[in-house]
Amino acid sequence: TINFTSPTETNNSYLSRNYVLINVSATDTNLANITIRLYNSTGLYNSTTSATSPNYVNMTGLTDGVYYFNATSSDFANNQNNTETRKVTIDTANPLISITYPLNMTYNINVSALNYTVSDTNLQSCWYSVNNGAINISVVCGTNLTGLTSNEGSNIWLVGVNDSVNNKN
Repeated sequence: TINFTSPTETNNSYLSRNYVLINVSATDTNLANITIRLYNSTGLYNSTTSATSPNYVNMTGLTDGVYYFNATSSDFANNQNNTETRKVTIDTANPLISITYPLNMTYNINVSALNYTVSDTNLQSCWYSVNNGAINISVVCGTNLTGLTSNEGSNIWLVGVNDSVNNKN
């Protein structure tokens, strides 16, 4: 038998770090080895084989992207068993966001629009505030806003974003 054990990453998880933890246990009276394989978009990224169970690896130095991993156990009679393949997404970058209107300047009109640009591969949520940050209002990411009211005098308008691993900007 072969299976993933703690602290192995769960399937379809998003990680805000550059490493993946994989722990595999296998049971066989004639266990020969356990091989863990990590794949990225170009194919096999790394492979680690151990003659003992469990085989615990910390795949480090990973760049942002999607990774897949699985494991195979073999015995001395060349019988094999495999785990399922799991997927993890590494995302260490903060989303990008920029207010394009209004600009940081004095206006002689009631500013009623808030335009911004946002980008990230794993956007989760966006919000804005037109009252110096006291109340955040959720908005669909990338949706520019109209019908807002600026107060006479100084105003602070904010736009925020976070992605699936809670990187914020």
